[in-house]
Amino acid sequence: MQVSVCSVGLIGPGLAGWADSLAILRGEQGHEMAELRLPAPEGLPPAERRRIGQSVKIALAVAAQAFAGAPVGTAAGTGPCSPRRAATG
Repeated sequence: MQVSVCSVGLIGPGLAGWADSLAILRGEQGHEMAELRLPAPEGLPPAERRRIGQSVKIALAVAAQAFAGAPVGTAAGTGPCSPRRAATG
């Protein structure tokens, strides 16, 4: 089995995203707790944005970060993490 992680998303109290949190995760910088700031979920109508819970907002935020950081061609099935490439090796 071969697994490739091409992009990740991260959000939490005092952690604004993967790139912004790397120094903290490596232990190079101290972590300061801060209020969890979630961006408004994109792609949802306003009524749905008001109805979803915090866990769904967190999931959508990290998924959006991961998707934004994915290599070009991944969604089209041609990138290093595409299912077609993984199946053919």
